Amino acid sequence: TAKPVNWRKPVYELDTDPENNGFINEDFIVWMRTAALPTFRKLYRIIQKKNNMTPTLPRGNYSLEVVYSILALHTFYNKKLYRERKLTV
Repeated sequence: TAKPVNWRKPVYELDTDPENNGFINEDFIVWMRTAALPTFRKLYRIIQKKNNMTPTLPRGNYSLEVVYSILALHTFYNKKLYRERKLTV
């Protein structure tokens, strides 16, 4: 596979773990997949509960850092958003 112009590494060198690299890295695949519509949201992660008594995410402050070392989003006038939702079934 050819490396896109703005990428520092080829896709098969994105992770040091050979079991989670390149085109078998589910996080990478979801991140790069094109959304069906401009307002469509892609599910990135579901956090599984260990049991009914343990909270999925304990109360507290959380930080998320997104580093764009691969893509130059400003070139394409695109954006990525992070949204947290609580879903109940």
